Amino acid sequence: MDKQVERVTNEAISKGGILFLMYFDAHAPTEEAVKNRLTEMAVKITKEEGVIYAVGTIEPPEKMVYDNETVYSTSCEVRALTKDLRSAVRLASAYGPVYCEVLKPERRIVEFTELQEVMNDVSHVSYELSQYIIRNTLKGDALKSFVQNLKYREKLGEQLRKSGGKREEGNK
Repeated sequence: MDKQVERVTNEAISKGGILFLMYFDAHAPTEEAVKNRLTEMAVKITKEEGVIYAVGTIEPPEKMVYDNETVYSTSCEVRALTKDLRSAVRLASAYGPVYCEVLKPERRIVEFTELQEVMNDVSHVSYELSQYIIRNTLKGDALKSFVQNLKYREKLGEQLRKSGGKREEGNK
C-alpha cells in the first residue's frame, strides 16, 4: 500500500472508519458491456456519501454459453474506505455485493446511537425494496390477499398494543 494511502487509511480507521472489500459479479452479452457495467458501478461507489476512497479491480471476462446464448461473465473486487460503519453498511445495502469482507479494524466498539442509525438505514432499504416489489409485481387476487393480510396484521397489532404485548387466546 502506498505510504499516503496507508496514512489516510490509518487516520480514518482511528476515527471510526471501515476498510472493506466488496465482491461483485456481472454478466452481459459482450465483453465490453460487462466491463463497462462494473467500471460504471465502481466509479459511482467512489462518489457515494461517506466514501473516502474506493478502488475496483475487474477480472478478465470469460465467454460462456448458456441456453444457446453467448454471455460474458466476470467479477470485480472493490476496496472501499468509509468514514464510519453507517456509510459501509449503506454502501453494501445499496450495491448488493455477493460478499463483503471487513479488513480493518479488527475490533470496534459500536455506540448505541450508531447502531440505531445503521439499523434504521437497513430497515429503510428493506422497506423501499418491499414497496417496489409490491407495486411492481402484485396484481389482482395476489394484491387483494396482501391487503387483507395487512388489515389482519393491523388488527393484531392493535390487540397487542392494548394487551401490553400479550396475544389473546383466539389469535395465536
